[in-house]
Amino acid sequence: MADPENPTAVELMSYMRTRYNIDNSYSAEEMRIIAGVRYSINVRYAINTADYVFVEDASMKLISSIMENKLAGIMSTARIRANTARTMPRTSSATSA
Repeated sequence: MADPENPTAVELMSYMRTRYNIDNSYSAEEMRIIAGVRYSINVRYAINTADYVFVEDASMKLISSIMENKLAGIMSTARIRANTARTMPRTSSATSA
């Protein structure tokens, strides 16, 4: 890096690809997205802020696929939480006292 205090976009992406082990088979746009998500997760972890929610209401198929494929950088830090909620349909025939 010519100037570590002010890297160019190309230098920064090169650093991010190395830091997060992003494969060169991805397009430039996909690399930027992956690097952005990984950076955001790292920042939240480092300063102990709210969890990064990647997906809500994920199907069992998606969860199984993520767990079975052992995606690099995902399972080492991911926490999969199951939340259940009982919902009741709203009715317009509420009685008042």
